[in-house]
Amino acid sequence: MAFGTALFGVIQRRGGSATVRQNDRTSGQSSSFSFLYIVLPLYCSVALIVLLSIASYTRNTVWQDDVVLWKDAIKKSPQKPRAYHELGLAYSNKGMLNEAISEFENTVRLKPDYMMAHNNLGVIYFKKEMYDEAIREIQITLMLGGTKNADAYGNIGAIYLKKELTERAIEYLQYALTIDPGYASAHHNLGIAYERKGMTDKAREHFEKAHMLNPDKYP
Repeated sequence: MAFGTALFGVIQRRGGSATVRQNDRTSGQSSSFSFLYIVLPLYCSVALIVLLSIASYTRNTVWQDDVVLWKDAIKKSPQKPRAYHELGLAYSNKGMLNEAISEFENTVRLKPDYMMAHNNLGVIYFKKEMYDEAIREIQITLMLGGTKNADAYGNIGAIYLKKELTERAIEYLQYALTIDPGYASAHHNLGIAYERKGMTDKAREHFEKAHMLNPDKYP
């Protein structure tokens, strides 16, 4: 709404200037034409207000929906990878996973070293239970982001947990926690891994830590 108001203000000032100049050009002419010079600017002003109101409404509608917003951004700047990435996130938030994959792939096509796009591709593949593809993408994230990317190690650990490769899961999850000791999801998943191995005390320790860090997600 604020953007529409600012746009209206600028163009309204232009309309006012034109009207003043038009009136200046009528000085000294007969009064028979005065009605036209009074009425025509009025009609023009009304028309401008209507057109600008439509433009403002259209822009506000675009900004109210992330998918429409980023599609609009791509249409205007089709070579900017960020717009594709944000559209992928918008689709992901709506549960439209295939569409999200397509946009994240468009992102890395334009910018192969776009680390977050590779990571998010891995997350989407994980949700679709495409575990090998997920590991591939997150390993690319590790190559791009070095050894300090706790999310990447935590995500690979979660994938190995799903594949029931418990020892490998523990390895990655422990390393994620050396980078970020406050990583609640890694604590929770490590608790699951230790529980599978019958190490109940260590499992309880990590479950309690996950709850302390994020009680809403891990009650």
